[in-house]
Amino acid sequence: MSSTSTPRKSVTSQASSEKTPNAPDQQAMQEAMKPGPEHAKLAKSVGTWKVAITCWVDGKAMKSTGTSEISSLFDDRYTHEEFTGEFDGKEFQGVGTMGYDNAAKLVVSTWFDSTGTGIYSSGPAAAKGKDLELRGEMTCAMKGPMTLRQVHKQESDDRCTVTMYNIVDGKETKSMELAYTRE
Repeated sequence: MSSTSTPRKSVTSQASSEKTPNAPDQQAMQEAMKPGPEHAKLAKSVGTWKVAITCWVDGKAMKSTGTSEISSLFDDRYTHEEFTGEFDGKEFQGVGTMGYDNAAKLVVSTWFDSTGTGIYSSGPAAAKGKDLELRGEMTCAMKGPMTLRQVHKQESDDRCTVTMYNIVDGKETKSMELAYTRE
């Protein structure tokens, strides 16, 4: 080493100059990482469900059926839904996730399916007793950007109805209703 080189800081001196989280910060982080009561509520949906679907297209009701398999991810932190069915005579598949973010204190969900390339995401959710209301954004291939509202009504541990509404130019229209019955 030449006499003109600059000595480097040791790894220890660099680490000691960085802010170390204090005990309350670490405790809050640990609490935010744990599944809680909101996660337990979401985990109740785990199982196999028959789904009766009514979809309104240009005012005309179209009916179909499907099956939903909902599983738990990462020690009940999230749910993962795999949906298969038929819509308008064609096979339909969809995947959804839902979870409660302890730090942000909100429910967040995503959905994507075999009818397009968009990903719908929603949150925050408003809990109304057993019911849950989600709002989200998506871009419809035919109508462009729109807001969606979903209302999840938990009638019992074995029955749930999800009603979806499209909101375009401030006007809300009921677009789909999915009646889930546990198998």
